[in-house]
Amino acid sequence: ATVLTFKVCGFSVCATVHPPTNGCTTLQIPPREQRCFYEEFALKDTFNMQFYVISGGLLDIQFTLVDPSGEKVEDRMAFFNHEEEQTNEQEGLVKKEIKHGGVHEFCFSNEASRWTEKIVTFQVRILHTTAAHSPLDAHTPRR
Repeated sequence: ATVLTFKVCGFSVCATVHPPTNGCTTLQIPPREQRCFYEEFALKDTFNMQFYVISGGLLDIQFTLVDPSGEKVEDRMAFFNHEEEQTNEQEGLVKKEIKHGGVHEFCFSNEASRWTEKIVTFQVRILHTTAAHSPLDAHTPRR
């Protein structure tokens, strides 16, 4: 597999050709659709994510993080069309301490777009509280 890292508006973006090897995932989200992923966390794990819209429309995407009880821990529209590089980098940062152990869902939604697909890249890092933690397959997608 080949890993490509390049700058988009001054922001380092990672993309992969064939299987990912550096922890970055890049996906295409058609208009009026969303893509969700699942990760198992233990109580007090820390969920760290960086995401970025590489292309599509206003470079916007809806992001949600839902805990096992169905509560939305994070729910926001992110825009990556700012002139300042630092503002774009901050836009895609997510850091949450897990308050409920179990399988969490995180989604990127392009449902607000009628015509434009979005290309989104993201990387998740988890700080586990115990060495005995055994997560599900990383980023198991569901349509």
